Parts: sequence; structure tokens; C-alpha cells
Amino acid sequence: MNVSRRAAIGGLLGVVATGSVAGCSTLPNLIGGNNNQTGTLAGDALRQAIERVEATRFSSNKTTRLNVTQALGKIDLGAGKSATAKTFNGTLPGAPLRAGNGDLVRLTQNNQLGENTSIHIHGLALRNDADGVPMLTQDEVAAGTTHVQSFKAPHPGTYWYHSHTGLQPESGLYGSFVIDDPNEPGGYGREWILMLDDWTVGLGKTPEQILDGLKSATSSNENMPGMSGMDMSNMGGMSGMGNMSGMSGMQDQFGLGMGMSDVVYPAYIINGRVPQDPEVFAAKAGERIRLRVINAGSDTAFVFGVDGHQMTITHTDGFAVKPHEATSVLLGMGERIDAVITVKDGAHSAFAIPVGKTGTTARAVLRTGSARIPSVATLPTTTQNVTQVFDLETVADNQLTGKSSGTLQAMLMGSMVPYKWSINGNTDMHATLFELREGETIDLNFMNHSMMFHPMHLHGHTFQVISAYGNNMPNGPRKDTVIVKPMTQVTVRVQADNPGDWAIHCHNSYHMDSGMMGAIRYKL
Repeated sequence: MNVSRRAAIGGLLGVVATGSVAGCSTLPNLIGGNNNQTGTLAGDALRQAIERVEATRFSSNKTTRLNVTQALGKIDLGAGKSATAKTFNGTLPGAPLRAGNGDLVRLTQNNQLGENTSIHIHGLALRNDADGVPMLTQDEVAAGTTHVQSFKAPHPGTYWYHSHTGLQPESGLYGSFVIDDPNEPGGYGREWILMLDDWTVGLGKTPEQILDGLKSATSSNENMPGMSGMDMSNMGGMSGMGNMSGMSGMQDQFGLGMGMSDVVYPAYIINGRVPQDPEVFAAKAGERIRLRVINAGSDTAFVFGVDGHQMTITHTDGFAVKPHEATSVLLGMGERIDAVITVKDGAHSAFAIPVGKTGTTARAVLRTGSARIPSVATLPTTTQNVTQVFDLETVADNQLTGKSSGTLQAMLMGSMVPYKWSINGNTDMHATLFELREGETIDLNFMNHSMMFHPMHLHGHTFQVISAYGNNMPNGPRKDTVIVKPMTQVTVRVQADNPGDWAIHCHNSYHMDSGMMGAIRYKL
């Protein structure tokens, strides 16, 4: 994940296949196939709308061919810890993928997992039939088969890819996906991609066992995974906050509900390594490095920073913001930032504090020369002056200027006991929540009626945050994922410019898999 800017722009990093992919289906079998709504795009009408919009996208007149194989593999987590995980090309994270802005991307999946799977490219507003959501945009890719997702890369930026089948990402099926812009001004020499994660496979219960435990838990808490010593009887939309004696480090500094999520993990990792045996990035003092930071966690918000360094945040969720100086930044699950740092002499921890969780802070290490790697005992468990979404402003070119035709309300509801989550009371993960007309601009208001935070993610579009937690944000950042804190509201503006059936969901994997997901569909 250490790559020179010249190599990045030249498209030399990634898993590039030069062979033909002829004979593989480039369209999913299900385009509007489960769409029984009257007056919404389906079948031939949807295909025609997709092709019409795809034809208008910028083209670089280049084709990038990428190959990934999904299979079980043994991964080394460091410090003598290993696990058998579900992987892309045998590594954790999966093979880093890159393409150029406007490239025709041909992404070939070879499914050797022994079970059905899928790939969704998170944050990329690509054509609907390449979005990779089973039962909404395509069938799952069957075990032992190959599948090709073919699309123009519509926007440069930092994205990531992961399975959208069950809890497979929690077992390792994720990796970075970067769309390069050859016209970007730069101002840095190399890049460092950092994928933050909460990890349990091989060290604790499986994700499926965790979810089963959450669903079977009672108010006495005997089945709550990783939550021993905590009275959960009042969590998740129920009155009171219970006994928080099990928590350490950052508590409710950000209004995340005592920083609480649902699971405490045996390890928090960066780029697949535990903090006791971290990845080390070799650099020179004075060198300018671009960080691409991705929260790939299932259930954990992280505060990210580089010890002893000031960051200049340049992008969030792939889109440019006005340069913002920061010592650390809060990232919900699915969120990303790009930042530039000037390397200081010595060895410094790039840290990711799991907000409200027990366990050692995740880290990788930035080192000049042979400087001694600092002890894990020096890792922070709290920090001040943390950048949040309301601190960031979009650049003028990314401002959504269309006048809103109305506001849609998305009420986020649920409870820990029983473990159920919903949007507007709906728990059918593929049901239509909202309908849009192509060309309109609407405001989408997320109202969190629960005591848990929810990083809400919209497929196929970016949105502009126009208010968050009581802060009006006329120049708010363009994003695709945003934290909605307990008992607060976040309003985002969306331009309906990408026809299709699109998922909208919480990026807490356990919330999504328990009902907090639905669909936005385009009207005829």
C-alpha cells in the first residue's frame, strides 16, 4: 500500500489482468427483478435508462481490467496471531485496486469461497447494474463461477470494495479501490492507504455467532457478545443508559451514546495487523505523504491521527473539501478521509482509537531510518480537538446547486433487546422506502430515534450535508456516508441523476443485517 504518486497516476498499482474476459456475463440477471412497485423503472425501461446515463459519463478511452479471487485463506495478523479468513486474492485487506477517472473498468470475480458472494464498490456512484447488491441489482455470484462488473469510473477519489452478502466483509472480504485523477494538482510524493477494522475471526466468536448472540440476548445480558460487566437492559432506544462500568478510553465525547456500539472486539487492526506487530511505512523526514484512510469496521467508530503530526484533510468520502488542519478525525463505519502530512524524524504511530470500546488502540507505524518503534503502551486512548463532519466545507466545484423539491424523512429506530433495527419501521431490506424522479433534487432528513449512532450510507449517489446535530451547513461536504448521532438529525441534499434501484442502510453491519436497510427507486 506504499505507492509513489507517479505509479499511482500511471495505474501501475493494482491487480491488472490483460487477458480477455469474453464469455462472462457483464449484466446481472436481476435488473428490477424484485421490483413489484407500480410506476417505477424495471426491466427494459431500467436497462435503457442505465445505458443512456452511462453514455453521458466522461470517458478516458482506456480500459482497466481487474481480477479478484474470493477464497478462504490463512492470514497473518502479526504477533503470532493468525486466522482462516474469507479473502480477496489471499490477503487482508484484499488486493488494492486502482483505475483512472473515466476508465472502462472490467472487474472479474472468481468465486472460490464455496458459497455465494458479491462485490459492492462502496461510495462509487457507478451504473446501477454494477452496484453488486444481491436481491436488488443482481443475483449473488454462485460458488465456483465467475462474474464481471463492467462500468465507467465516474468520479476520482478514495473508495473501497467489499462483499454485500451477509456478514462476509466481517470475515475479511474487503479492500481499497482508488480512482485516480491525472489532473489532480498533487502536492505530495507518495501515498499510504490505511484500512481500519475491528476484528474477531480466529480470535473470538465468528460474526455469525456474534449476530446470533445479539438476537438471542435478554435484558439480563447473558448472551451479549463481548459485553460482560455491562447492564444493557436500558440500551438502544430504551430509557436510561445503564451501567457503563465496562467501558474505557473515549466515552461520550462526541455524543455517540457513550461511544457505544454493540460489540467489543478482541482486536482492532490497521491493514490487517494487530498493534503489537504493526505495518511499518518507511519514509524520509520532510517527505509529504498522502494518507487515504478507510474505516472498514463493522461496529466501531474510530478517531484517527498520526502521533506528533498535523494533518491537512483534503477529501472526505472521495470528494475535495477546503483544506482543513487537524490533529485527529472521527470516522464512522464506511467513511473515508484523504489527508497530507509532512513526515517528522523518528517513529510515529498512525493510531485509530476505537471510540467507547475496550481493547488496545489500533495502529500502523510511520518511521524514518531505523528509529525504534514505540511501545503499545504509548498509544493514546483519548484525544482532543477531533475534527467532525460539521468542521468540513466543500469546495465550490462540488456544491450541489439545485433547488430542493421537498424533504423525505428517514426515521432510524430500533432496540438492543430485542435486537431489531429499521428505517421508518420497515425491516424488509429490499422494500421501497422512497421514490425519486430523475433530475430532481431532494433533501433527505435522517432522524435518529434510537440511543445508538448510525453511519447512514446511500448507494449510487453522493450527497451534500446541509445540517448536522443542530449545525446549519450551507457549504457542508459531499459524502456518501454520514454519522447520525443518537436523538439527533442530519439532513443531506441529493441530486437524482443515476437511475436505478439503490440501497440505503446503516453501515453498522449488525444493524443492517437486522433490518436497517431499504431501497430508493426511480419513478418512470
